[in-house]
Amino acid sequence: MVIKMKKFLVWIFSIVFVFTMVGLSTGCKAAEESAEGVEESTEEAGESVEEVEEVETEKPTLVFWTASALNDIWLNFVEGFEEETGYKLDIIPLNPAEVLLTKWAAGERPDILGFHMMKNWYTQLHPKENLFDLSDMDFATKTKFNMMDYWGDEEIWGPVLGAPSMWGWWYNKEIFEKNSLEIPGSFDEFYALCGTLKDLGITPLFGAAGDAWPVQLDPMLFQLDEYKNDPDLINDINTGKTTFNQPRFVEGLEAVQKLIDAGYYQENFLVGTYEESQKALIDGEVAMIANGDWTIHAMVQTYGEEEVNKKIGGFGCSMNSNAVGYSGYIFPNATYYVPKTGNAEKEEGAKEFIRYITGENYQKLVDDLGQISMLEGFEDATTTIEPIIEMREYFEEDNCLVWSQSTIVHYGAFEIFMQEMFAGTKTPEDVADALSEEFRKNAEAAGIEGF
Repeated sequence: MVIKMKKFLVWIFSIVFVFTMVGLSTGCKAAEESAEGVEESTEEAGESVEEVEEVETEKPTLVFWTASALNDIWLNFVEGFEEETGYKLDIIPLNPAEVLLTKWAAGERPDILGFHMMKNWYTQLHPKENLFDLSDMDFATKTKFNMMDYWGDEEIWGPVLGAPSMWGWWYNKEIFEKNSLEIPGSFDEFYALCGTLKDLGITPLFGAAGDAWPVQLDPMLFQLDEYKNDPDLINDINTGKTTFNQPRFVEGLEAVQKLIDAGYYQENFLVGTYEESQKALIDGEVAMIANGDWTIHAMVQTYGEEEVNKKIGGFGCSMNSNAVGYSGYIFPNATYYVPKTGNAEKEEGAKEFIRYITGENYQKLVDDLGQISMLEGFEDATTTIEPIIEMREYFEEDNCLVWSQSTIVHYGAFEIFMQEMFAGTKTPEDVADALSEEFRKNAEAAGIEGF
């Protein structure tokens, strides 16, 4: 009986042991499967986190308005910014600039704005309300030629990167050398030189009144001395203390009228064009033209550098000096602004663009454009274009920002007023009156104090 009971208990324990081991095995397998499931879930979660992080670090696309199409050099520069920073730029040319201003006035805003740096243009952006002050950036203290001083505001709205375009007199070297003519250093000498040229049967000057815009450059060059010697002249006009119709300003207009009356421009000056002026100069049909250095670059493209170097030179001449005028731009995209859009991430991206173009990368831009650097700490690009080299020598000695870049609002169609003066329907005083009236109306409309 006892033996049977023992066998029964052994049988019972065996059954329990078997079921226990089966249970443990099943539990372990389940645990392993559960662990594997957790591991797989963790890996999937990790992949998901990585995907989220990748999305979060992707840089936004910045809308970039330009007042004219960017050339290949600038486009390559922009591509460098995209590669280095991860931002993308959506470049939208809006030309003419009035199209851009219309969209701006309607409340549309880009993230980066390439626009004019002249006061009478950028004030239409209402910068205090719509643009970021960039005075704390490095470029603000490195800008050359006192360009930051003339903004007229405590704030600095953007870097001026376009090379200073040198405005002066371009002359035919073969005519001067053949006749042993000297470079004039004042209007009186300039006027006497024109008389000598005419006596030799050579047309002294080319007037491009057919295109209108070139003929405003002649008086601006003769007005340089007054603006250079009295920087307050334009400030007084900007604040309503004086007008354009006062002797110091009118003197430059009268100088041009004197040249017209003496017959020192070509016979068809009323229909002459900018392109014709270049051909007439290089062909020796005229001795001199007034224009910016952009005309030399255009001539190099048309006639080749060798021909231009052989025949063309440059000098500065105002009323009483060899002053060379300059403007701080060579195209409407020479200054870059950061509009207030309300999108903090994109606003920071736009500021990063400003830091990029004014940082160490700026040297490559200067070299590629072949221009003078606008920032301290960078080398001017070398050039082999001899008239540019010659004009740079005058520029380094005696330069002056042209007054048209310092007026706080627009002064009207100066080029049309000058066209009318060439045609004899306006006197120098009439031109000054027209400038004054247009300026007054625009200043009044803008709500500028003093008008």
